[in-house]
Amino acid sequence: MAIEAMQSFLAGRATELFNSNKISFQYNPTTSSREIVGKILAAAQERQKIGQVAEYLVGAKLALRFPSREIRNSAASAADEQTDEHGDFQINDCIFHVTVSPNNGHYEKCLANLSEGYRVFLLVTDEKLLGSRQYTQDNVGEGVSVESIQSFVSQNIEELAAFAGDKVAENMKLLLEKYNERVAEVETDLSLQIEIPASLDR
Repeated sequence: MAIEAMQSFLAGRATELFNSNKISFQYNPTTSSREIVGKILAAAQERQKIGQVAEYLVGAKLALRFPSREIRNSAASAADEQTDEHGDFQINDCIFHVTVSPNNGHYEKCLANLSEGYRVFLLVTDEKLLGSRQYTQDNVGEGVSVESIQSFVSQNIEELAAFAGDKVAENMKLLLEKYNERVAEVETDLSLQIEIPASLDR
């Protein structure tokens, strides 16, 4: 019994330590909101969590932008097929796919969405943007908007701040709080949460 109790205690402490190791980044108030989102993704890349973080960032952005709507929130590892969803998110007749590594499967989903009458956003990282746009133009055709995750998320911050620089930090904090809230709702791995810099928490 003593050994089992000790094992349970150590397992609990290990989980606690693991979950407390949140993703962190350096915030500079002179940095553009788009670059801040890029820093968060870069920090997530170092932890090999960029795919999950990108999806939760987009979900948090949509939840802030459309507070009266229920924005899908399921574990980022859940495939669309497993949840009977057309994509990662849906607003009216628009489907959003979020990926840091676009592949044939994503483009096939876009084609399927178009054939069903949906409009489609394919959200990728800055590094994949030009290539994904070209591939989509050549192989999928019109109807799919290929946009940068960094720009898509940061645009919401600027809009909520009414494009006033002194309000950007306040709305960045709101985004990160919403992000952390959504992660906590569905994930057991709380190391996916983002540490809110003290300079934002004033």
